Amino acid sequence: MDKRLSDSLKSHCKITGIQALFLEVKEIRKIKSKMSQQRLSTQQLPYREMERLRQFRRDLLKAIPIGIIAIPPFANFLVIVLICAQVQGGAHPQLAQLLALRSLFSGSVLALNRLRVDHVRALSQVLFLTPYLPAVLLRPRLRSHVLEIQQLDRALLHLGPGQLSGEELRAACYLRGLDSTHLGQAECRAWLEQWLGLSCQLQASDASLLAHSMVLLSLNYGRPPE
Repeated sequence: MDKRLSDSLKSHCKITGIQALFLEVKEIRKIKSKMSQQRLSTQQLPYREMERLRQFRRDLLKAIPIGIIAIPPFANFLVIVLICAQVQGGAHPQLAQLLALRSLFSGSVLALNRLRVDHVRALSQVLFLTPYLPAVLLRPRLRSHVLEIQQLDRALLHLGPGQLSGEELRAACYLRGLDSTHLGQAECRAWLEQWLGLSCQLQASDASLLAHSMVLLSLNYGRPPE
C-alpha cells in the first residue's frame, strides 16, 4: 500500500472514536433535555431515543483504545477519557479538569487546525453554525466564532454577569451552548460565571478547547447523573 495512503488511514482511525462523541452530541442533548423536562428515565424513552443513548455509550468505549494509541502521553489522554466518561454518565466536569487538558487541545490532533473536516462539521452543528460551508471555510469560521465569543466573555466579565437582565442572561447562555429552558436564573448565572472562569483564562491558541467545552460544560448541567 502507498505510504501516504497508509498514513492517511492510520490518522483517520486514530481520531474516529473522538469524533463519534460529537457527531451524536446534538441529538443526545435534545434527548436529555426531554428526559429532564418530562422526568423520564432511560427505560421510559421511545425505542429510537433509547438506542441513540446506547450507541453514544458504545462510541465512547470505541474511542478509549483508539485514543490511548493516538495521543501521547498516555496519562494526559487518560484524563480526557475520564472526563468524557463522566459526561456520558451524566456528570458535569469541573474547570480544573478542562484546564488540565489545555495542552492536548492546542498542540495535538485535537488542535483546531488539525481536526478532520467531519469533526469540524460536527462541532459547527453543535455550536449552531452551518456545517455545509466548503471545507476550506469551515475551520476559519469556527475559530472566528469561538474567538468572537471569547471577546464578548472578557467584556461581560468587565461588566459583571450580575448586571444582565433575565432575558440577556438566557441569551448569553444559549450563545455559549447551554439550553436554559429547564433552568432558573440562579442556575443560569452560576453556569455563565463558570464559563467565564474558563474562557477568560484561555488564549486564542486554545480555541479548540473552548469549542469542545461548549459541549462538555453544557450537556448535563442542572441534571442529576442517571
